[in-house]
Order: sequence, then C-alpha cells, then structure tokens
Amino acid sequence: MNLIALAPIPVYVVSLRKFTETELNKLESLEEDPIVTGGNNFISKSKNVLDLPELSDIKQLCVYHLNKYTESVLGIKQKFTITDSWATRNPKMSSHTAHSHPNSVFSGVYYVNCESGAFVLDFEPQFSKNFKFEYDISEHNFWNSRNWSITPSPGDLILFPSWVVHYAETNFNENDRRLLAFNTFPFAKFGSDNRVTNLDLTFIKK
Repeated sequence: MNLIALAPIPVYVVSLRKFTETELNKLESLEEDPIVTGGNNFISKSKNVLDLPELSDIKQLCVYHLNKYTESVLGIKQKFTITDSWATRNPKMSSHTAHSHPNSVFSGVYYVNCESGAFVLDFEPQFSKNFKFEYDISEHNFWNSRNWSITPSPGDLILFPSWVVHYAETNFNENDRRLLAFNTFPFAKFGSDNRVTNLDLTFIKK
C-alpha cells in the first residue's frame, strides 16, 4: 500500500532563539488595545512592530525562514514581503478566537512567552470536502483529522497559509502569553505573455 498526501497544507515549524531582555522589554512597553472579537486578549496599537530598531534581529530571523518556507519548501521563486506585524497578549484565562488573515498569502507566529495553550489549525479534510458526513472515526490521524494542535515553546516560529483558520487555546498560566505575528504578500511579477497572464505588482512594493 502506498498513501499519497495529495494537496497537503504546508505548515512550517522551527525552533529559534528566545527574545533577549531588551527585545522583551520593548515588546512589553507597546501600547495595546483589547481585541474586539472576544477572548479577552490584547493587540498592540502598532501594526509594524518588526520595523522597530530593537526587533531588527527578530525580523531578520522571520524573513530568513519565510524565504526558506516559500523557496525551499514550496519552490516559489517570487519573494515575499512582511506587510503587517503586531504583538498579542493573553492574560490568564484568556484565549484567541478562531480567525484567518485576509489580504495576506502566508502568515507567521513567533512565540515569545507561552506556558499554556496550544496553537490549533482548523481545516476541512480533503476526502470529505464535497460530502460533509459526520463519520464515526475509530482513531484520528494525519488523513482524517479536522484540526491540528501544536504545543509551542518560547522561540518557536510557525508559518502557514493565511487562509487557514486558527486559534489559541485558553492560557491557564499566571504569566501572560505573548507572541509576535505577521502577514506577507508577494510584490512581484507573475504569469507570461504566452498565456496572457501577466501581472506586475512590483510598482506597489513597500
């Protein structure tokens, strides 16, 4: 028997370094707003936190692995640019409700502090997309699961397609759960004259 993973969702997980004291202090000093979609968590007012000088090294790490994900794993030649970046904070007994990221192709989450609460990705299994029966599953596995949980550690970076619905489970720890997230977009050229599919987005690159 040979099983082929047809049309899998590529999720990239890598363990990087923890934030330095200087980087953490800067992140903790950012002004915040409550997230209005529920969960009792908070988001930084700034949506360009990776452009802060104190986080320049963190940005370099994110860009390096974004390029590795898109080029080495997915084989995409176009370069991707980080468009937005922000910090979130989950106090004890708060969560991050299910959502996806519009106007972005790939998104990233860099965990700063995370002593409680898994990162969960929700999706529709390919084999049941057209007929959504409520099957009785004997044992959940790679092929039949409807969600996938990742238990992150400080310094972990997770990259995934922005359309995938995801959420963070409740933080039961006394310490705040903090993470840095970002969206991306390819300001590049696509298509060819042969197929009349030319699309040039280089002129709007930040």
